[in-house]
Amino acid sequence: MTNFKIKTILFSIYIEIFILIILIKSYYINTILIQQDSTFYYRFFQSIFHDSFIYFLILLLIFISFLEIVPKFFSILLRFIALNITFLYLIDIYILLGFYNHLTINDILKYYNYAINFLLQIYTINFYTMILIFFIVLFSSIFIFNSYKIKSKKTYLKFIIPILLFLFLYSFAKDGKYIHSWLNKNFIEYNIEINDQTKEYTKEFIKNIQDPENLIYKNSNPSYPNIIVLMVESLASYQSQYFSEIKNWTPNLDKIAKDNISFLNFFANGFVTEDAEVSINTGEFPLYAPKAYTNGGGVSFTGFYNMEKSLPNILKRFNYHTEFITSSDLHFSNTGKWAKSNGFEYIEGSENSYYTNKQRFHFNAAADEFLYDRVIDRVKKQNKQYYLFIKTVSSHAPFRNPENNSSSEEETIKYIDKQIGIFYKKLKQNSFFDDGLLIIVGDHHPVIPIRNEELNRFGELKSSSVVPMVVAYKNKNFSVKENFQQVDIYNSIKNLVSKISSTSKWKGDFLSEKIVTPKYIVHRRGDKRGIVSIFTEKDEFNIKFYGDETHILNNSKYPEVIEKVNFTRIKRLNPKYQFIDSK
Repeated sequence: MTNFKIKTILFSIYIEIFILIILIKSYYINTILIQQDSTFYYRFFQSIFHDSFIYFLILLLIFISFLEIVPKFFSILLRFIALNITFLYLIDIYILLGFYNHLTINDILKYYNYAINFLLQIYTINFYTMILIFFIVLFSSIFIFNSYKIKSKKTYLKFIIPILLFLFLYSFAKDGKYIHSWLNKNFIEYNIEINDQTKEYTKEFIKNIQDPENLIYKNSNPSYPNIIVLMVESLASYQSQYFSEIKNWTPNLDKIAKDNISFLNFFANGFVTEDAEVSINTGEFPLYAPKAYTNGGGVSFTGFYNMEKSLPNILKRFNYHTEFITSSDLHFSNTGKWAKSNGFEYIEGSENSYYTNKQRFHFNAAADEFLYDRVIDRVKKQNKQYYLFIKTVSSHAPFRNPENNSSSEEETIKYIDKQIGIFYKKLKQNSFFDDGLLIIVGDHHPVIPIRNEELNRFGELKSSSVVPMVVAYKNKNFSVKENFQQVDIYNSIKNLVSKISSTSKWKGDFLSEKIVTPKYIVHRRGDKRGIVSIFTEKDEFNIKFYGDETHILNNSKYPEVIEKVNFTRIKRLNPKYQFIDSK
């Protein structure tokens, strides 16, 4: 068999494998991930149409690299680029199937230095894996440094026909109107679409921007309970029968909610854990400055370091001891450095000797049950008023039940619910509630597609942001139907310990004698990056970031909202910025 025929066969196998990949990917996305609106056939073929551009681009680069007129150096470069696009395409499929999101430049910069560690925590590297890696490197090298050049018209056609075919198929790609249509887009299209959020503000615009938020002050009678904020990873309302009537996976949380203060319309201000940490502990919306990902290797906490009016710093003024406790790796996203910069006096994570010999999962974290035992141990050692902020990990995607290693969301959520129930009972046994305040809150909706039941229950925009919150304080027992959000946790605790409290259209207070609800709820979206959702009592709408031209989509009744969003992002440009509220 001639060398030419071997290469022709290999090229045909390459095409067939990737045709199979695109079909499997399209089928999986549109049967498992997308379950609402439109028809399956429309979604299925739209996924193929959008991915056709990737195939067109890869084949075009390979074709040009094999032309005789192209110098060797450029041939190698073009094949290297084609190979990298191929790898990125495959990585994007992995992220879609495992994390239900697209590969983005932002996330590459944020996670690149931790990705290997994370994968090693989930998967075991064995002999077969090493063999696979060896052959990938081997064949990649053979492909890149191949000296083959196209010399016959027949070979030209073998390239040109599929190239034109994929270009023709891409001409049918459309933007869907259903909620998860973005999943059908290829990762290049998606990154171009969300790139609007990087558009910078002009100097003139920055010079004239003003904060439209007007704080309302009133005298209050301060109280100084011990405070625990338990932020539970990926805890969402749809998992609870009490909070949604959709799933019945959290009977312990539901019982706690019924016995205390429950919030039936509570919203996460963002889509990742860092967003919740920022909202709860700084009282600021997690809206980052344009091109924040270029500053420090990722948007995680950029612009939210050294906040003078952070919750730990405020509480320390009232003689509180403050602690940040998690079983997660504190190096991830610079969490430990961020917590320290914002006034937490004691910080611990997965490195603590307490977790020695414990099985580790995502982010090198031990199971939640050991984290709760560790917190109880810290509670017993306190000798002054304290604020403990607890971050759990076990329910992080991809879901894995620590008790049996089952990859089941239902089993994982039932596990974390059981541990919440045990933790609550132990706090009771240690007389915490004699004068203690416990807040249990989800950090964000799991990074998975929205279910039909959620859409029917909460609507398209709210479904991705509604999370449970329970407050156990002074044996109070009632449910709150008004809208609240994570920044209100900050504001409510700040007001609780202060002689002068403050509220606004953007910050409420649920711990005052008469609760004060915010007019506006803010949620930074994870599915459509560069878009923030706003909820009022009557309206729901999206705002698209675009520098000076940031605008509301399909709504023009709230100019002060645009002004607030712009002001919030602009002040993140100055890391030394402090809160306007100086009282």
